[in-house]
Amino acid sequence: MQAIKITENRVVDWLPQRSRQSYKGSYGRLLLIGGNANMGGAIQMAGQAALAGGAGLITIATDPVNVPAIHASLPELMVVDWSDLKQVQAALESSEVILVGPGMGRSLYRWRRISQLLYQEARTKPLIIDGDALTMLAADIKDQVARLEDFNHLILTPHPGEWARLYETTEPKSDPASVQAWCDRYQVYLVKKSEASQVYLPGQTAYYQNTCGNPGMAVGGSGDTLAGMMAAFIGQSQDDLPGAILSALYCHSALADQIYQDHYVVRPSAIAAGLSAFMRGLSRKKGV
Repeated sequence: MQAIKITENRVVDWLPQRSRQSYKGSYGRLLLIGGNANMGGAIQMAGQAALAGGAGLITIATDPVNVPAIHASLPELMVVDWSDLKQVQAALESSEVILVGPGMGRSLYRWRRISQLLYQEARTKPLIIDGDALTMLAADIKDQVARLEDFNHLILTPHPGEWARLYETTEPKSDPASVQAWCDRYQVYLVKKSEASQVYLPGQTAYYQNTCGNPGMAVGGSGDTLAGMMAAFIGQSQDDLPGAILSALYCHSALADQIYQDHYVVRPSAIAAGLSAFMRGLSRKKGV
């Protein structure tokens, strides 16, 4: 299969123009689901990245123990208790893009309750499955495989360990043709994270290769930040799902490369903190 490099020019071409006549509802209504009592920081990092990435309205469904911290650090976001399924369902109904998984934990009971709501409310919406939700999906994949095929816009973002679990083997095939066949089987968009991340789109004869990234990014929270960025970018460009996915991956790594020039470790919160200015720089190259 042919590898197509993800370049800055592609991101500049994709970058949406923010109209003077727009308002918060013009830039995507997001629901981010995750953050158990022990890993609330993961969903906060996803929320911080989504906000910096330009999302218009963001709601987090999380363990109630995380609510005070989210209100204190991210006052722009709304929060619901994820154990209250009526609240979660209402948030799903009003959202346009859903992210599930950051810091969710590996409670199969919780996953099955949430996934049932996703099946009811999110089959026609872009749905990003990340982090612990990927592990739960893999554990339940034989029962849920038919449901996977019912989702119109399903995006999976596994790191190597999660990819092995999804592929149902300790030594998953990683050659592009086999990965593409897996994506075609389930009709999913796959962001296969590694030191040289790849993106596979269903029904394609080529895949996309990231050209940025560095070892300073090997720290907890990097994936949560990428997932939040991806949700934000999709929310602003729902008619160009591939462009939003590729642009989020590139911006995440390219900005991290800038930070790595002066820092031994690239903190995910530093990526989120610099994202808005980074995107403004790209928009100037587009002339907007």
